[in-house]
Amino acid sequence: MEWFDWRWALGLALWTLLVFRIGVGMGRLTSRAEDIMPISTTRITPEARSRIDDALRRGRKVEAIRILRKDTGCGLAEAKKTVETLRG
Repeated sequence: MEWFDWRWALGLALWTLLVFRIGVGMGRLTSRAEDIMPISTTRITPEARSRIDDALRRGRKVEAIRILRKDTGCGLAEAKKTVETLRG
């Protein structure tokens, strides 16, 4: 039974590495924050853009990120970068 433990652990480690590398290759995962690009503002509906601008005027960056993610379906890092770009 002891042989099963190390093989299982090795298999799990290799599977995790494979999934991470595929994610990096597809651009869904990144190891560097500066590689993340903001989304195109044309993807944001005018209503959402108005709500995001309002949240930013009130100093509510997290709320603006939530609105953007709900409207566009983008990831957290992309939304954060986009809101920071919109904030100027």
